[in-house]
Amino acid sequence: MANDYDAQAKNVMLDQLATVAVRWALHTADPGAADTGDNEVTGGSPAYARKAVAWNTASGGTATQNGDVVFDVPATTVAWVSL
Repeated sequence: MANDYDAQAKNVMLDQLATVAVRWALHTADPGAADTGDNEVTGGSPAYARKAVAWNTASGGTATQNGDVVFDVPATTVAWVSL
C-alpha cells in the first residue's frame, strides 16, 4: 500500500542521485563499466562533448531535468545514453 513516505523516500534518493548524475554522454554501443566511457561518440564539427545536466528538486517521487541538453553529434548511430 502506497503512502506519503513512499514519495518522500523517493524524493530524498532522487535528490541525492542528482548530485552525482551531472553529465550526459552518448555511446555508439554498450558503454561498459562505470567511468570507462567505452564506445563514446567522437568527432564532428563542432566536436561532440559530454553535456552538463541540472535537475529540479524531486517532487512526488519524480525528478525532472532542468532544461534541454543539446549535443553536437557527427553522422553516427547513438545506441546508448549514460549519466
